[in-house]
Amino acid sequence: MRSALTSVAALARPSSLLSSFLRSTRTPAFLPSIRLSSTDAAATAAAAPPASTTTTTTTTASTTQAPVARPYLVGLTAGNQYPVYGRTKAAGSSKFTVVKKVEGNRKAFAQDLAREAGFPADEVKLNPVTGHVQIKGFHVEKVKAWLSNTLGNAAKPSTTATTA
Repeated sequence: MRSALTSVAALARPSSLLSSFLRSTRTPAFLPSIRLSSTDAAATAAAAPPASTTTTTTTTASTTQAPVARPYLVGLTAGNQYPVYGRTKAAGSSKFTVVKKVEGNRKAFAQDLAREAGFPADEVKLNPVTGHVQIKGFHVEKVKAWLSNTLGNAAKPSTTATTA
């Protein structure tokens, strides 16, 4: 009888201790909070009092063109880079560059890459099994530069604000 009472008491005690622990640790520091802030320059300028009464407005003409809509897209790696890799086979006698994560019309991507980056059309091949595009030779930097110019820079823009 004694062992049955102690085991029931032992089972009842942790739940009461656990519930008291949860009640005691539930402080506002552990609750989620919402912070409202704006990184928009116009919003911060409107919130801050004006330093002087003169206002200058500068307008710059944009000479960069928006990227043309293409029937393909190249996904980025976890490190936010284009998936372009140099490969070797047969102890270095076969060297080629591989572009992975091509989505959409892969054939159009291979044709555009050959035409616009200056590769011979017979050196740019599409692997039908993996969907990777292979270029003869080591051209990693050239392909990454072409992807950056064609599809936009892979690196995310910086979100840090500067103060004057």
